[in-house]
Amino acid sequence: MAIAVQVPGLTTVSIKHSLSTDSLVAFGYTINGVEYSEEPFYSEVHGDEHGGDEGPPIDWQFLGQLAFIRMTLTKFEKSIFEACKARIRLISQNAGNQGTIPAASIGMTLLGDAQFLGVDIDCAKDSTYSRGWPACLCTGAVEINIGTKAAHAVLEFTAVRNPATTILHNSGLVS
Repeated sequence: MAIAVQVPGLTTVSIKHSLSTDSLVAFGYTINGVEYSEEPFYSEVHGDEHGGDEGPPIDWQFLGQLAFIRMTLTKFEKSIFEACKARIRLISQNAGNQGTIPAASIGMTLLGDAQFLGVDIDCAKDSTYSRGWPACLCTGAVEINIGTKAAHAVLEFTAVRNPATTILHNSGLVS
């Protein structure tokens, strides 16, 4: 095995954002790629052989994992950006109601009410870097610059285990 510079190649970002169509649609391209990290969760198990509650753990229990995805897009489909910006499907993004947050959406559960998006990155040169996260919440600040320079749209997602399939991510093409 050789140590080499890794270049996944042009990465296409796609989003699955609608309960009605339930299809993956091309969102756009990034500047400097898509960044993601995976964070596991553990619970410490204490025991008397290491001093009880005050001593070091005798073991750890794995409790699941989240993934965090961040992207800055410089070429993108504006309607999909607006759908992601809406965060949940019940927030109206129609021309006359943009930014309206209906009272019924306050306090709703996002996973239980299937208000998540699918995020897919497809790497043209090396598909081993491709990933698909079927259950994502747009949890970070949504940013865009508005002016005479090209717009840069910044989005942050938190990927959770899909409630129906238990999949956190797969090797691409969100299902």
